[in-house]
Amino acid sequence: MININLIIKDKPKINWRRVGAIALAGALVTGFGLYALTWWFDYARVRQEIAGLGPLQETYRKAIAQSGKLKEREDELKRQEERLAQIGRNQAPSGQAAVLQAVFAAAPADVTVLDAVIDQEHVLLLSGQGPDSQAALRYLRALQALPALASVEERKLASVGKGMTTFTFAARVRREGAP
Repeated sequence: MININLIIKDKPKINWRRVGAIALAGALVTGFGLYALTWWFDYARVRQEIAGLGPLQETYRKAIAQSGKLKEREDELKRQEERLAQIGRNQAPSGQAAVLQAVFAAAPADVTVLDAVIDQEHVLLLSGQGPDSQAALRYLRALQALPALASVEERKLASVGKGMTTFTFAARVRREGAP
């Protein structure tokens, strides 16, 4: 016998809210997965770039360390330069030392100053030798032009032979503050 079902059933109803929620959840999971996968690939790429920059990074670190050392060295050199300048100022000839330095500097190349003494009365006695009397007299005129000496006079001028002349000059050293 044939069984006919005469009961008509409605089509099953689609719950669109449930379908939307499932679709939304699937889209979120897929999006998150794609984001995580992209992040992982970028992270691996950046790690490789950083590994490739390792030697360059070491070079930069060494350069930075060396620049710090150079700065320290530069500061040390400045301190030493200032110290040398201070020592130079402290050792600058003054008084009798300055007079003696000027007297020796005034000697012509062919004149040799053998002895220079300043006594307690501020009288400078110079003895030396030259090739002839003209050289000794040139030195006498050079001494007379020095502002540190008040008066210069010849004490002894003698020819020794073979073109050698000895001389002795006396000069009064100008005192500081005196005309």
